[in-house]
Amino acid sequence: MSAHLTEEWTRIKDELTVKFLREARFQLTDADREAVQQARQMIAEVYEYKACHTACCALFASGRYKCGTHIYCRRMHEFSVCAEHRPMERANWKMRKGDPDPIVTLATFHGAHDVNGARSGDPYLVSPCEKCLRLLNQLCPDCLIVTDLDGCGRLAKIPLEAVEFFRHPRKHNGE
Repeated sequence: MSAHLTEEWTRIKDELTVKFLREARFQLTDADREAVQQARQMIAEVYEYKACHTACCALFASGRYKCGTHIYCRRMHEFSVCAEHRPMERANWKMRKGDPDPIVTLATFHGAHDVNGARSGDPYLVSPCEKCLRLLNQLCPDCLIVTDLDGCGRLAKIPLEAVEFFRHPRKHNGE
């Protein structure tokens, strides 16, 4: 990426950070904090089995919460279901049933373990994968994603179209 594009990217991200920290609609409510807490608790519980990389919790417009975990078949290296699948499945089902209940807030945590399954830090917020972002955009275009804006614990909700600027990749130490 050229220096000019890097500077432009940084400028846009800085402007968005200020916007997300100042505007009330991007601040976490008590219900959003509960979603974050449930996602954090879910990743702590499933980490014991070392079968899941990520866990999420969605807050629906009705006030209901739905959690999900990542499923990965280590033997086949083919089968994988994202943590966001279960909440999106519910949103889709409710929409098709004629009783829409869209996801309004989504928090996803990575278990912070390395490629061998050993803990390498505290669980951290991550962005949904590209496939899930596309599906969320179709099912719940007004959904806001909880993110750590600067990696220092300043949480805010961001719209789907801004995830690109604040992507916290799912990483493994040593990869």
